[in-house]
Amino acid sequence: MKTITIHNIDKTLDVHIRRRARRDKLSLNQTIQTMLSEYSGIAKKNKCSDFDEFLGLWDEKTYKDFKGKVSSFDRINNLDWK
Repeated sequence: MKTITIHNIDKTLDVHIRRRARRDKLSLNQTIQTMLSEYSGIAKKNKCSDFDEFLGLWDEKTYKDFKGKVSSFDRINNLDWK
């Protein structure tokens, strides 16, 4: 196997790789190999990723607006359970 060294990885990418490694309980090396295989098309992703393009798009204001609009769903109406 060949060895590749990557320099100057920006902080955002570093955080993403480390989070994924923790989530998948893999080493950083295994995680990067998996990601390279997936993104190059050599290997298929194991998990459904239909909505990956939408992750992380909300800013704090949008999130608070949404939470305010759906907060009524968190309340239980006891009359519904009689």
